[in-house]
Amino acid sequence: FEPWVRFDGALLDVSVEMSRGSTNETWYACPYVSQSLFVILVYCTHKAPAGSASHDIRTKEFYINAAKSMLTDAERINPSYHPLHLARGVSSLLRASIVPPPKSGTGEHPERTQALSEASRAFDKALKHSDGRNMMAMFGMARVQFSLGRFDDSLQSYQQILEKAPHLTDPDPRIGIGCCLWQLNY
Repeated sequence: FEPWVRFDGALLDVSVEMSRGSTNETWYACPYVSQSLFVILVYCTHKAPAGSASHDIRTKEFYINAAKSMLTDAERINPSYHPLHLARGVSSLLRASIVPPPKSGTGEHPERTQALSEASRAFDKALKHSDGRNMMAMFGMARVQFSLGRFDDSLQSYQQILEKAPHLTDPDPRIGIGCCLWQLNY
């Protein structure tokens, strides 16, 4: 675990330095630094353990907010840089995934719905800036549709990805197709 703590500190130092310098060249690295922050999410806790000082524990929400802040600053500098939109979409999907499920019978959680809506807009922008060729943005849109329970739309999106990039196996659109078919009771 110790190497991740040092990696975490280094990434946060880089993000602070990037926020001080506001040149276009500096901000091109933002999506990649924010993606690295997302990798750290795998190794951190969802909530601070009971009895611990909450300011000492870095939770998933902490890293998602750090990445979101960095991406917001970067978009002010260069709003047309499409990797920023892709990273923003991933950030929103991750934020939706940490929202607790609604209590039974109360419908969808508004914070989750908002995060998925933001993810959809971000992936749509990434697709527009790439003339519809960014496969990861297409995957993101398919995942958002699946998360919203729009399984028919999600199935069509995964099938489009498979048609456009049949060689793609990581991530594999066939897994998304199978999940959609399962949800549609095929």
